[in-house]
Amino acid sequence: MQIIVSHIPPEGLHFHLSKDGQWFHQQLPEDRIDQFSVRKIDFLGMASRVAENVSIKGRIEIEATALCSRCLESFTLALEGDVFYVMLPEREAPAGEETELEQDDLDLFYYKDDCIDLEAAIVEQGLLLLPIKPLCSEDCRGLCPVCGINLNKESCDHHKVQHIESPFAALKNFKVKRKRS
Repeated sequence: MQIIVSHIPPEGLHFHLSKDGQWFHQQLPEDRIDQFSVRKIDFLGMASRVAENVSIKGRIEIEATALCSRCLESFTLALEGDVFYVMLPEREAPAGEETELEQDDLDLFYYKDDCIDLEAAIVEQGLLLLPIKPLCSEDCRGLCPVCGINLNKESCDHHKVQHIESPFAALKNFKVKRKRS
């Protein structure tokens, strides 16, 4: 979705962008192995303009399926988050020099030729919402490390196997003599 900056009315421009999972997957790098299958992304927002500076406020909602990091079962995931960006003309971007980013710089985007392309911002926000280690539930028991059954559905006697002591446990009895000078 593209917004023409000069066409944003004084009261702001409301918009709704809805994309399917195939679109999202096409935006990702080819080598990305993804444990998520995004079904739908909705972005509802408003663009406001002051001179050439544009602020984008909105809400992103994602429907996805994921594999649990503990039990490897597929589950449905509903994610949502608020979005805020300030868009500045590209000529105001730092000129190729390396600069340290401040916290306020993280919400900045630059647009070119009076046109804002929101798709990059939506993909970025979508990736930020996806959890690093998705869990089907906080109390997921995972898989048995011996036989591999899902401990949420079945039980086995392998979890009662003796506790393996740390290789550093022998150091707890280590005595050190101090030299006195």
